[in-house]
Amino acid sequence: MEVRKKEINKFFIFPDLLPGGKMGGFHTRDDITQMRGFYPIGQNMKMTDSRTMTNRDGFQLVGTTEGTAVTPIKRAWVFERRDGVQIEMRAYDTKLEARVVGVMTDFELLKGGFTAALEFAYGVISGSSLTTSFVQYCNGTDDIQRWTGVYGTYASDNGSNTITIEGSTSLADLGFTATGTIIIGEAEITYTGLSSQTFTGCSAVPSSPTVGDIIFQSPITTGFTAELNYQVGIAHDGRMHGRNDENDRQSVALYSKLDDPFNWTTGAIDGDGGAKEIEQGGPITAFGKFGKTLLIFKRRLIKTLEFVSNSNRIDVPKYNTLKPADDKSTTVGAIGQKSTFHGPNAVYFVTDDKELLELNFNANITFPELISISDAIRPTFQAGVHDDAAGIVYESKVFYAYKQDENSSYNDTVIVFDLVRREWWPPIVGWNVSDWTITNGKLHWHSATGPNTYEVITQKTDAGEGFTSTLRTWSEHFDFPYLQKMAGYVYLEIYMTEGTEVTAAILYDEDGYSGQETYILRADEDTNMKFNANEYNPFGFSAFGTQRFGSNPDVSGAKKYRYLLELKGNIEFYTIALQLSSDQVGAIFEPVRFGWFLKDMYLLPAKRYLKNTA
Repeated sequence: MEVRKKEINKFFIFPDLLPGGKMGGFHTRDDITQMRGFYPIGQNMKMTDSRTMTNRDGFQLVGTTEGTAVTPIKRAWVFERRDGVQIEMRAYDTKLEARVVGVMTDFELLKGGFTAALEFAYGVISGSSLTTSFVQYCNGTDDIQRWTGVYGTYASDNGSNTITIEGSTSLADLGFTATGTIIIGEAEITYTGLSSQTFTGCSAVPSSPTVGDIIFQSPITTGFTAELNYQVGIAHDGRMHGRNDENDRQSVALYSKLDDPFNWTTGAIDGDGGAKEIEQGGPITAFGKFGKTLLIFKRRLIKTLEFVSNSNRIDVPKYNTLKPADDKSTTVGAIGQKSTFHGPNAVYFVTDDKELLELNFNANITFPELISISDAIRPTFQAGVHDDAAGIVYESKVFYAYKQDENSSYNDTVIVFDLVRREWWPPIVGWNVSDWTITNGKLHWHSATGPNTYEVITQKTDAGEGFTSTLRTWSEHFDFPYLQKMAGYVYLEIYMTEGTEVTAAILYDEDGYSGQETYILRADEDTNMKFNANEYNPFGFSAFGTQRFGSNPDVSGAKKYRYLLELKGNIEFYTIALQLSSDQVGAIFEPVRFGWFLKDMYLLPAKRYLKNTA
């Protein structure tokens, strides 16, 4: 008699059955049945320090009022003065705005009248003999400007031609120039003198001022004798570097005089500025730096610049080609400045053929190492459009924003790569990021859809609104992909916070082709499944003697629930997957362990799957 079915009656529990007993991150390169230990589908989730997945962080507005305009922020950066004061800056439309971190809540206009909607290059730099530091910036069209970051707070005015600041520190000691221009509100005001805390000879006084309003010293044009503009640039090792955007010479790399970022005069003695035509077609697209090496990127070439010594000089520019390149093939280079960024031990950039590369100058090898960190999510990354992409490294993680596909008109997706564990998070949807900054240890993103800046927060809300979090396991075939099975139970250990509701879906075969079963997990109602007790502390130990600080759950207030979900038990399948999702405001869930109770396995195939048989 033919025997088709074998009783198994065994639980298969993950991640315990995995090598090392830990889950991996998001992975899309391989077939969904070949990703055991990884999550192939999901959004708005993140990996925790405990190697589990939970809902990603949310964001809140920086400032008091959200702008309604549709003008995106084109570039943002942080200017840290010599005294440690941090100033966050952003450019959009025709404006450049600034916010003194810890002093100001809102951004205020610093300078207007720029050519609209252009990206800026910038560099924070000074000279050893100068008393102040500067941020120097340019959009490649308008004149280069520099700014000292000097500011004061409005106290009063005489209604005519004097303005007084708060505090006892003199304007000169704050760094204001003896004569010049200040900006308060949206008005630029010239003055002819300083008298302790008072600007004198003012061309006007503020309209409807408020005590405590910020007064900025206005930026100034650098006043170079020769025409010079650059939209791609960087500060490195005592010099400013930029590409020459004047007269269609974007393949020329320029550098300023040593320790004098305002002097770009070229010469042939130590410390002079210089210019170099970078071979192969197309413009210079980005600059990077690693130690004493400057990186000059084109789309198909990486050039290096170092200053070395010879028998006559100690400051000789030395150029090299980093990797083999020619004029006829797609070789290694970067597509843009915002998508070229730095981490603690490497430079990251996106190539013309859509690879996110890590360039590491490893001390143990003689040649720089290039690693594709996007390989594990290659289909996801290759489907995207990266012409306006922006990246940053924050808390040993790469945050990278790009357009999901060719139908996206702005950056609408963020992916995160953990540099320590070398794994990806599922895509973040809902962060429309044009650029990134970090101030006082907080990650900020600047909008690609309006003139707004947001701070990433641990609360699971996007400006008070909820978002949908979804996570699906790989399709498990229990090492027998060619045999059908039947399952009786799903076991699930999951942390949830009060009020969280999670939809658990069992998907039989590809996307539930052979069947689907759905369960609703409610933290408030499923009290029989909750494991929670008062901490055990019979002798009054300190917290370190009774609690594991920083361990699961990653989010305070989450409690563990254990479920046995009874299945129909009569659905025949080849593979099975579990999907968890929630769309509540502030919902938090964190699956720790799941497993399948396999009842039966069919040792012979059903006739409907046989072909060319009688």
